[in-house]
Amino acid sequence: MCPDPTDPPAPHAQKPAQKPARAPGFLRHAAVVSGLTFASRLLGLVRDRIMGSVFGTSPWHAAFIIGFIVPNLFRRLFGEGALAAAFVPHYARLVETDPVLAKRFASRCVAGLAVALAALTLLCEAGLWLALRTDAVSGNDKAAAALRMTALMLPYMPLVCGVAFLGAVLQVHRRFGPAAAAPVVLNLAMIAAALGAGFLPDPTGQPRGVTLVAAAVLVAGVVQLVWLGLAVRRTAPLGRAGVALRDPATSAPTRAMLRTMVPMVIGLGVFQINTLLDQLIAYSLAAPADASPAALMHFPAWTGWAPEAYPIQTAAVVPLNFAQRLYQFPLGVFGIALATAIFPALARAAASFPAKTTAPSDSAFADTLRRGLRLSLLIGLPSTAGLAVLATPVCRVVFEAGAFTTHDAARTAAVLTGYAAGLWAYTLTHVLTRAFYALDDAKTPLRVSLALVGFNLALNLTLVWPLGVAGLAWSTAISASLQVALLLALLRRRVQQPIDRAVLTSWGRTTLLVVAMTTGLVLALRGIDPLTLSRTACAGLVAAAIAGSVAFIAAGAWAMRMPELGWLKKK
Repeated sequence: MCPDPTDPPAPHAQKPAQKPARAPGFLRHAAVVSGLTFASRLLGLVRDRIMGSVFGTSPWHAAFIIGFIVPNLFRRLFGEGALAAAFVPHYARLVETDPVLAKRFASRCVAGLAVALAALTLLCEAGLWLALRTDAVSGNDKAAAALRMTALMLPYMPLVCGVAFLGAVLQVHRRFGPAAAAPVVLNLAMIAAALGAGFLPDPTGQPRGVTLVAAAVLVAGVVQLVWLGLAVRRTAPLGRAGVALRDPATSAPTRAMLRTMVPMVIGLGVFQINTLLDQLIAYSLAAPADASPAALMHFPAWTGWAPEAYPIQTAAVVPLNFAQRLYQFPLGVFGIALATAIFPALARAAASFPAKTTAPSDSAFADTLRRGLRLSLLIGLPSTAGLAVLATPVCRVVFEAGAFTTHDAARTAAVLTGYAAGLWAYTLTHVLTRAFYALDDAKTPLRVSLALVGFNLALNLTLVWPLGVAGLAWSTAISASLQVALLLALLRRRVQQPIDRAVLTSWGRTTLLVVAMTTGLVLALRGIDPLTLSRTACAGLVAAAIAGSVAFIAAGAWAMRMPELGWLKKK
């Protein structure tokens, strides 16, 4: 058995026989994050169902989604993304070696983040309001609505980034609950606002209901920040020391963190920009709300391209967003929860050998990484197959209500199938990227991201014409699969045998189980058209399929004596 990554790292000379026979500590933390994330994602689906029921696929609902993307992009980039990923390894080392300096370092980072994000918010707000006054935007209702929603919700950006960064501070101290529970506050606020909007006159055609939900987002951001601030104050209170503009004591770790962060910002920025481009392509290439079925999209004269039919249906950004929410449900509950919990464990294990060196094959780092890779595929591959096969009934059960019709659910299912095809890759990517970050190597994931950005954009603009908005999902899945292959190949330079015989055996057994599970699902559903069933019948179908699939995978893993099943059972 491997050592508990929450214990102090053992020297390389220690024999495997001396390792304690306990489940890795990161699995206990992953269970906490997974449970709270499950509650949050479940509320998120309830939120989306209510918003779909009230607003349907209206232009203002689409504009809200575009406006909400921007603060979430910065959250992933600065809050729980590059800054947190660069901060955690340095802060974890200081907590172990010099707790006083660690406190000053964390205080300085929080203060610097607050000032930078406040300035960025004011600058972006000024730019948005100036853009709204231009003739090009004022004459375009669709662009104006998106910019208004973005300007309204932009102040949520510094709030949610602060929440995510304070969560990173708590993670190093092995407290994962407060940050994982914070999204529950946002979802409850949005649910309440959306229900209130349902009582407004004609909410589908009026922007007032959407504006009410946007205002609820800002209120939730304030509550979340206070919640995390109180949690940090109880666990690892910050102080004024280190907040000064010049603090020699924290200069060295701050410079080291910034050197790590810059390539991370670029690398994660590339990924987040790809996500934003998906939404913008779906929003900009969609037919206008008042367009006739034969409407043509005109290109600028200098391109020489003839008019073409709009490749995407009106307000297709709504099905695109809903499909993303569905595939992110298992990804967040299991995949990201596992990666979030394993990151501090990898960072602490990486401190047991010199920086910029190769992790030994028998090290705690390599062993923890291999366990993460095995669990990632055991979780991700069955989720991929199940979600792809059950896409239509799942979309009907979750979203079909009120203004969101069966036709809208079918559109969402087509997009979900594309995203689901890459779910296993998204899960593995989160673990692999954090392995590089724990080794203080942000440049390798950056190079991979930069290499794929053009490829993903080219796929987007190619597949969107024959496949519509679903083409954006398929291009994401294809790019993610290629990213996993590149990261695995490059990881061999930093870790001895990251994929050993045990990993390959585990992956092979998982693949066999998933092939058998998928075959059974397809045969069981043969001759059943989910679009003709009632929503109650669809719910029963989904519940039975999920229960049967989980039981099959668990029984197969037990029959094959796969240790991953035991790891998941242990607390």
